Amino acid sequence: MSKKALLAVAVSVLCTGATFAANSTPFADVPFDHWAYTAIQEMAKAGVLEGYPSGTFNGTQPMTRYEFAQAIYRAYTLLSKKIDAIKPVGTGTGPTGATGAPGAAGAPGAAGARGERGAAGERGAPGERGPQGMAGGPGKDAVASSEWAQRLEKLEKLVAEFKPELDRIGADVKAMQARIAAAESKLQALSETVQNHENRLAALEKWQWFANVKTEMGVDGTLNIPGGFSPNMTFDRGEAYTYLSLRAGIDANLGGEMRGRFSWW
Repeated sequence: MSKKALLAVAVSVLCTGATFAANSTPFADVPFDHWAYTAIQEMAKAGVLEGYPSGTFNGTQPMTRYEFAQAIYRAYTLLSKKIDAIKPVGTGTGPTGATGAPGAAGAPGAAGARGERGAAGERGAPGERGPQGMAGGPGKDAVASSEWAQRLEKLEKLVAEFKPELDRIGADVKAMQARIAAAESKLQALSETVQNHENRLAALEKWQWFANVKTEMGVDGTLNIPGGFSPNMTFDRGEAYTYLSLRAGIDANLGGEMRGRFSWW
């Protein structure tokens, strides 16, 4: 029996076994009269399809590629087990027949693999010594070492030549650092002084003094004018007066919108 026939038998056995199971579908949301009721029931009983933890099938919800792969894998596993359980038909072994006549000689086979290499022969006598070659130059390492030594020597000469300038630059840098530190110290002291003055000004703005002085001078009396204005007019009575008023006080800022005034007369 071919593999295709075995697969057809396995599908038939699988679906038949599911058909004779319980008559009710395991999913509460699949109605009995639905056109896919039988297929869902058989695949669920066979273990190919599974519902959701709530016991529903949700037939209108799209299937993801993961769910599709899982269903195919379950169907493949079940069919493989069914196929393995089915015994192939017509694969028995009959009795052994008589030995036939020998056949004709076959064509010569391909050449065999190459054999192992034989042992080496004896070493011959040494030949005559050739002429002496020319002396070789220094190796790469020696040339590189010499070049670095020359560069180092030049660098040492430059350092020795500019050492006084380098020392002077170092001294100038130290002096500059000292000046910067002194300037920073003075700036800090100046900042503290300015802050102190600002605090005092704020205190003075909270209390403000004021004072005013008012003076008045005059003559008070009754004018006697007989028969109208004339050079002979006199005062019946009269007095001179002087008035002095002094006022001083303090205006205080009590905080926020509150103000106060203390005054003396």
